[in-house]
Amino acid sequence: MLRSFRAEHLKKAKWLLTRDLELAQERQNQIRHRPRKKRSIWSKIKSKLFGR
Repeated sequence: MLRSFRAEHLKKAKWLLTRDLELAQERQNQIRHRPRKKRSIWSKIKSKLFGR
């Protein structure tokens, strides 16, 4: 009984760790994508300046 309980506990712990890592990676990706949006805004400003 104890062995099976420990096995289930380890499985849950591993699943939680993998989920946390995936969430952290998603957050990092979101942070990485933010500067691209800023660049697009800069490109819009530049196009407006050159458009005149």
